[in-house]
Amino acid sequence: LTLSHVVFIVGNWTLQGQGDREHDRGAAARNAVQATVNPSLWCLTTTALGFASLWLTTAKPLQELGTAGSLGALVAFASAFLLLPPFLAQTAPRQAQHGATRLSLPWTGMRFAIGFAAVVVVLGFGVRNLDTDPSLLTYFDPDGEIFLGLDEIDRDGGSSPYLLVVQDSAGNRLDTQQAYDQLWRLQDSLEADPAAGVVLSPAPLIAHARTQPLAGFLPIPMLIALLDQPAFGAFTRAVMTPEKDKVLYTIRIRESYRESTRQQTMTRLQSYASAAGLSVTESGGLYDLQHRLAELIRQSLAWGLAGLLSLFLIIAWIVSRNATTSAFMSLSLVAIPLTVLGGLAYAGIAVDIITSPAANVALAMGVDSLIHLVTRARRLSTGSATANSPWRTARNDIAGPVLAATGTIGLGFSVFLLSGFPPTRRFGVAVTLGTATAALVTLFLLPGLMAALRSTPDQGDGQAA
Repeated sequence: LTLSHVVFIVGNWTLQGQGDREHDRGAAARNAVQATVNPSLWCLTTTALGFASLWLTTAKPLQELGTAGSLGALVAFASAFLLLPPFLAQTAPRQAQHGATRLSLPWTGMRFAIGFAAVVVVLGFGVRNLDTDPSLLTYFDPDGEIFLGLDEIDRDGGSSPYLLVVQDSAGNRLDTQQAYDQLWRLQDSLEADPAAGVVLSPAPLIAHARTQPLAGFLPIPMLIALLDQPAFGAFTRAVMTPEKDKVLYTIRIRESYRESTRQQTMTRLQSYASAAGLSVTESGGLYDLQHRLAELIRQSLAWGLAGLLSLFLIIAWIVSRNATTSAFMSLSLVAIPLTVLGGLAYAGIAVDIITSPAANVALAMGVDSLIHLVTRARRLSTGSATANSPWRTARNDIAGPVLAATGTIGLGFSVFLLSGFPPTRRFGVAVTLGTATAALVTLFLLPGLMAALRSTPDQGDGQAA
């Protein structure tokens, strides 16, 4: 985050430096700071908002990431603007003697915009199939010890507990022969389901007790009463209420079974209780918790991104003071989360609690280059020399810093690819993809659209990028 500010300061220092005299050196540094501070302040705002949006989630780790990221954005801005300028004031830009050099990127217009928009639309359709409910196994490296052990447990009898509390549909006690038959029907149905592994309930416990000498002659109510005694470990109390009106079923779900969603699987398992004349009063367990987490991730993605885009629309208007520019800035920003989430969906990569903030972070950092582009175009539109093509000139002026910042951010987040934790690797890939998309939007899409529409920013602001 700090290097992103640094490259834009140095880029403006290179463009505005003049001469080799001591006072000109200081002037070059001051001009660079003055030209960069205004858009960088907005970049600080957008980045901090991007991380702060994670406070809206209910997941504690994401809230902590939002706090750390927001503080990091503040420290990055302060570090760049307080520590770098004194060093720049000690020398003059090397390009100053021969004029500032600019990258000359190939110019694109409406054709590229249409093609790029078509790609984004296709990726956007993929978002509908985004998997926010990954298997527990996807959190671990397939070659790692944890995965191999968990996979063995999963194939043997299931790895994610799912709990069902059931009672008789008519409200009768469950320590009768009739209830015992009902419990067995539910037991058999659950064990026959492909998603279920080991199923623990009172039915097999009572059946095992009846195999003991003379126990088979006892009626079910008397047998359960004996099993409640301390001499037999009172083990029925762990699966049956003292009133004998509710019992607990513990189902170990196979995480490798992915032919239906968690919600569909839980609904199917609960339907077996109705078929056996029982009703489910409560449900829970790790399997249900993972389903609830998936719903929270889906909601946080929708509300977080919608909120950020709304805030960035306001910031786009303040920066550009032009309705057309603001609208196309916002539309260009939409391409970033659609590319990230759509790309993950088409690649079959699940979005878990670690990966989910990537779209917010990429969007918040990707808007920085757009802000620098628009503020420079506004300044250039006031000058007669470049008034006929401010977007083309502004794009060439900031191309070097944008590419440097994108490369810096990409390299920084690509470090996560070295992690042994798959969700962390997926987070790094998603942020890198988002920042690369932001660079394409800044250097080709938005300036091409604005030039094709012959739209220039408001001429009332003299701030440079």
